[in-house]
Amino acid sequence: MSRILLLLILGFAALGHAEEIKFSKEELARESVLPVFKTRKTVLNRNVSLTKRISVAAGAGFVMNEPLNSSIQYGGLINYHLDEVRGVQARFYIWNQGDSSYTEQLDAGAGRTLGLKNRPRPQYLATANYQYSIFYGKISMGKKIVTNMSLYGLAGLGMINIGGSMYPMADLGLGMKFYFNRNIALRLDLVSMIYNGPNILSKSGTIAPNEPVDSFETTVSLNNVLGVGLEFLFK
Repeated sequence: MSRILLLLILGFAALGHAEEIKFSKEELARESVLPVFKTRKTVLNRNVSLTKRISVAAGAGFVMNEPLNSSIQYGGLINYHLDEVRGVQARFYIWNQGDSSYTEQLDAGAGRTLGLKNRPRPQYLATANYQYSIFYGKISMGKKIVTNMSLYGLAGLGMINIGGSMYPMADLGLGMKFYFNRNIALRLDLVSMIYNGPNILSKSGTIAPNEPVDSFETTVSLNNVLGVGLEFLFK
């Protein structure tokens, strides 16, 4: 009985032998083809068009690391958008001439009067920037409210006036815009300003009223400014 069962298994194994099928190399696929789109669009259905439009913004800035001077700036900018991504910008800001809450403490803490209230103060600044939009999209603010927004970077060169003297400066920053409609946007900026200005602590004696700015040594300063403003776009 076992011999008959073994013969049956061998017979079925012979019937189930796989047959090898060969194809010629000419019939085998050697390339893959992907669809090519002539017009590539980063964002479909863009609600806010910027190409060749001028925008004007007004707002204020808060200097996050200012120990002596007032932390408040106010001013504005004008933008020309070359296309949906690139733009050129001119910024002008005036510095509030007040003192910070630490000025009197630093003056008294030195053991002698430094005359910090007589120091040269930053008065205004002007820069020319290049702006590049990194991202444009839409966010939902509720079940029925959709807001257009964009993320951008900027960099530029300019001048800052301190105590009546002009010093070169550079700025570098990031920002976001939230559009209320196609012509009005809320603008938020975080900009770092680097300039070579007077070092008021380099004075060995007390700073006298109307002290000449050139009597101070110069040093590289960095201010980080958080700005907010409204931007208006024109056709």
